[in-house]
Amino acid sequence: MVNYLNDYYLSDLLQFNNKDATDIVKFAYEKFGTEYDFDIQKLTAGFACSSFNVYNNDNHNLFGRNFDYGSSPTFIIWTQPKTGYKSISFIHGKFIGINDENNMIKDRLLLTPYAPMDGMNELGLAISVLLLSNKSTHQSNPGLTDITTSVIIRGILETCANLEEAINFFTRFNVHDAIEGNSFHFMITDAQGDSAVIEYVNNEMKIIKSDTIKNVNNYLYVTNFYLYPDSGSSSKMGYDRYIILEKYLNVKGVKMEWNNAMELLDKVKMGITLWSNVYDTKNSTVTTAARKDYNILYEFNIFNPLKKIIKTLPGPEPDPTSEPDPTSEPEPTSEPEPTSEPGPTSEPAPTSEPKPTTDPEHSSDKFIWLNKGLFLFSFLLYLF
Repeated sequence: MVNYLNDYYLSDLLQFNNKDATDIVKFAYEKFGTEYDFDIQKLTAGFACSSFNVYNNDNHNLFGRNFDYGSSPTFIIWTQPKTGYKSISFIHGKFIGINDENNMIKDRLLLTPYAPMDGMNELGLAISVLLLSNKSTHQSNPGLTDITTSVIIRGILETCANLEEAINFFTRFNVHDAIEGNSFHFMITDAQGDSAVIEYVNNEMKIIKSDTIKNVNNYLYVTNFYLYPDSGSSSKMGYDRYIILEKYLNVKGVKMEWNNAMELLDKVKMGITLWSNVYDTKNSTVTTAARKDYNILYEFNIFNPLKKIIKTLPGPEPDPTSEPDPTSEPEPTSEPEPTSEPGPTSEPAPTSEPKPTTDPEHSSDKFIWLNKGLFLFSFLLYLF
């Protein structure tokens, strides 16, 4: 866990034209006086990802998210700005020029707030970004400031209280995909259970809600193809994972506890899955699995994230459907499918939850202290 106490000047960045990571680096140099020599444009292939929302038996809106991309140091960052909302977010090291432990440079860690891939704020608003197979979005509406993919996520986490405010946030800027030749879409959900996917078709913003995919529970789920019906794209990347999500989430009245949601993420994982997150938008917690290790899970609370809790999955519950798995072959890069199905259910949650323990020793944890003047990273928990 990175406790980021330095000012990262978000209000200034939201007025600074940032079309891609190069512009973010220019902004960082202006604010921190540090030059950066990495090129994010070299990261052009290999993304995937899956996201969904579902209620648990207490009617908490849960947000599930797999981040699928190549191996890299991964950072969980806690920000508590003076004029915005606290949040927890997840950062892929390669997007800030950190490829392994040997180049974990302090000055590059200054960039962590600018590169979130998913996260949730203290009001339960959660967001993730996922790859689309299409040409990059570059808007050019007069009078609007340019903004790139990861800065959108940071801005929404810090300034938006619910889905409506998040949607309005997009309309205030000219949106640009961060990596040329790649396109992205966003899934957003809030503590009230309202969800949407934001896509861009011919540089025009489209808002997709659960009625578009005709989910019987008003849940939403997304992988790596357009949900907007008239996108003009024929790509069905991630459709096999989408069908699995639909199988479990489109059952009338289905609900899932955190462990069921994590098991569903396990079901749609790939060989390149780097982290799996289940955000509880009411409890302000995120449960995360690192590198497809679903035996050891970590829970963090937005209001006390430096206290990590180790959790384990209880046994799966009965499969609510009798239909066979609609996918017979995994994607080329995916791990072999587990033989046990995840256990979503509309029945009450099991009475015996796994007993969490606080901060036991674990061989995969590395604690690193980094100080730079008023800037402090405390308890950098290197899980990945």
